[in-house]
Amino acid sequence: MSKPDTSGRMIKWAVELGEFDIEFQTRNAIKAQVFADFLVEFAGEQPQKEERWLLHVDGSSTSKNGRAGIYLQGPDGAEIEIAVRLDFPATNNEAEYEALIQGLQTAIDGGIRQVDVYTDSQLVAMQVQGTYETREWSMTQYQARVKEMMKKFDRCTISQIPRDENMRADTLSQFGSSIEGIKERKITVRVKSQPVIEKAEVHLVEAADSWKTPLVRYLKHGELPNDTIAAKRLQFKANRFTMIGDDLYKRTPEGILLKCLDAERAQYVLREVHGGSCGNHSGGRSLAQKIIRQGYFWPTTAEDAKEFAKKCESCQKYARLLHSPATPLESLKVACPFDKWGIDIVGPFPQAAAQKNS
Repeated sequence: MSKPDTSGRMIKWAVELGEFDIEFQTRNAIKAQVFADFLVEFAGEQPQKEERWLLHVDGSSTSKNGRAGIYLQGPDGAEIEIAVRLDFPATNNEAEYEALIQGLQTAIDGGIRQVDVYTDSQLVAMQVQGTYETREWSMTQYQARVKEMMKKFDRCTISQIPRDENMRADTLSQFGSSIEGIKERKITVRVKSQPVIEKAEVHLVEAADSWKTPLVRYLKHGELPNDTIAAKRLQFKANRFTMIGDDLYKRTPEGILLKCLDAERAQYVLREVHGGSCGNHSGGRSLAQKIIRQGYFWPTTAEDAKEFAKKCESCQKYARLLHSPATPLESLKVACPFDKWGIDIVGPFPQAAAQKNS
């Protein structure tokens, strides 16, 4: 400020800025703040705290539908409870897999990266771990779906625990019939109408023609063979048969309807009536009569019943037959002549030609 030109410029600026309400304040030292910002910028990102979630799942099936319970527990006391009703027929193992897949999907949607899964199903846990082999088609599809979903986590394990330690998920799965043990909070209830796996492809196999085919074609569509004689025989034969829906029935003289069977179903009926839960390994004629009394018919019922009874292994082993060993014929030994007398009486004989007695 000792130089005239410097002080003159300062005075000039002071006059120019005097009309504004401006105050001058000295700035504090910034060396410490600059050093702290430098450390934050170049020290790199701070390691994130590991957040491990616990997933408890349980599923079961009833006579009408299936149900699943999912209990997800996270750090800082976070809890997610889900009760799922499976609105399609499912076995107990399929319901367990549905609960596991629904729980994993919930964790994925929530952005969870590390999860430990607990289930009381030993089969599901061992199949996912690879200890047990999957043979059924549905179990193979479920296992592949679970392994695919587990790859989306940074860390995902599955363990089998006793049922007593999985009561929370079990209570959720029984939400429809038991609500005890669930806290008073909002619970998400979902209804699934389709399983997560695709349905198996069904290929239609055409049934081979049987003795019923001409009768069914005539009674349903009026089709007759090209041969005139065969057509008349079929029309005469069809009078004793009738159609109820898609099934062919034979009408007995008493008015009783007998369901007609093809060769494959006839063999099944023969096995069940002869040696099934209520079968007594009866003979051929008795077996045929039982089949008719049960309401079944096919043209060779009597012949097939006799052949089936002859070929039954159990009947050959345990039937009441004479098993006395064969012995050579020996003459009767008598103490004295004419001690024993024997006589055969025969007749009367039928008359021969020209009314002559033979």
